[in-house]
Amino acid sequence: MKIHYDIEKLNKIAEDIFALWRLGVLFADSDGKTLTKCFDPTDFCSAVQAKSEEVHSGCCKSDADLIANCRACGQSCMHICHMNLCDVALPITKNGIQVAYVLLGRMRGTSCNQAPIGSSPELTKLYYERPFFTDRELESLKSLLSLVLFSGAITFEEPDVFTKIKAYIEENLANSLSLSAVCRRFFISKNTLYQLFREECGCTFGEYVAKQRTQKAQKLLAETDKTVLAIGEELGFASYAYFCRFFKKTVGVTPSEYRNFAK
Repeated sequence: MKIHYDIEKLNKIAEDIFALWRLGVLFADSDGKTLTKCFDPTDFCSAVQAKSEEVHSGCCKSDADLIANCRACGQSCMHICHMNLCDVALPITKNGIQVAYVLLGRMRGTSCNQAPIGSSPELTKLYYERPFFTDRELESLKSLLSLVLFSGAITFEEPDVFTKIKAYIEENLANSLSLSAVCRRFFISKNTLYQLFREECGCTFGEYVAKQRTQKAQKLLAETDKTVLAIGEELGFASYAYFCRFFKKTVGVTPSEYRNFAK
């Protein structure tokens, strides 16, 4: 899937969210890289970061870590940052695939409502000026934003994703091909991948991989002089015996017997 991000429109969305709730807003692309952000340059976080490069670096790392966690789990994530403020990251998805992320931060919450120890009177005042959300309000905020339609700001060119998945499997028959690994590679949920194989092939993911390995083994046995051991290794089998058992179970004869019949 090729994703197009309209930075101008994303900026407008970020500015609208900021105007409504006074929150810091950051949009990241499907790789977790920042696209655009909007925040108050005079608020608590900006004031603290301006005073200390170490704090500024810590804030940037905190944002990056939260988005990485959101990207890894595919659902909203929340944490309390090192300056005792709440940040929330939400995935933006299409057809079960994560295409972008939005991070909302610089807010106080039920479990983070005290200025960091040692803050100056000026910083303490700025801290308590940050918007406060109860747990219920925070959940409502996440639910609301998960329903926001980013129409026109994020658009898609969708080649046949399933064709890409099949090509990836073909290219990696020698490697471990777990369903989880393929889901991570294509940012797709297990349920969506399961449905794709059922709808397109009438079989499970595991059955499809086994079929491709069998067909590749038959081709190599019939058209090359590679040893049975070498063919098994090329197709990712841990041992000669395991490959022979697999092949006989799926084809009905041993690899050597098949080669004799095919040639």
